[in-house]
Amino acid sequence: MNVLDVLKDDHATVERLFSNIMATSSRDKSRREQLFHSLKEAVIKHSHAEEKIFYAPLRDKQPAHDMIEHGLDEHHSVEKLLQKMDNIPADSDDWIDTLENIHMKIKDHVEEEEGEIFPKAQQLLGDSELDQMTDRFLQTKEKEGPIS
Repeated sequence: MNVLDVLKDDHATVERLFSNIMATSSRDKSRREQLFHSLKEAVIKHSHAEEKIFYAPLRDKQPAHDMIEHGLDEHHSVEKLLQKMDNIPADSDDWIDTLENIHMKIKDHVEEEEGEIFPKAQQLLGDSELDQMTDRFLQTKEKEGPIS
C-alpha cells in the first residue's frame, strides 16, 4: 500500500461521511453536527497532510505544477466553505445547500486527483518515492490534531 492507496481510502471515507450526513433529517440536528464535525476533520487533516507530503514534491515538477496549484486552490475553497458552515444552523436549508456545494466541489476534486494527478505522480515520482511517502503522510495527518 502506497500513499496513493491511502489517499483513495481517505476519499472513500469522506464520500461515506457525505452519504451519512445526507441521510439525516433536519430534526436530527445534533447527529448532523456530529457527522459534519467528523467530515470537516477528515477533509482538513487530509488536505493539510496531502499538501505537505504529496503535493510539495510535485509542485516543483513542471509537468505537474499547474495541476497542483489548481488542487491547492480547491483545497482552500473547500476549507473556507467548511468554516462558513459553522455559522449556519444545521437544521436549515442553507446548511444543506452549502453542504451539497462542498460535496460537488470535493467530488470534482477527487476525480481530477485520481484521474490526472495520481497518474502524473506515478510517472514523476515512481513507486519507491510513493511508498516512502505513506508513513510520512499518515504521521502528518495525525499530527494535525483536533479540528475545531
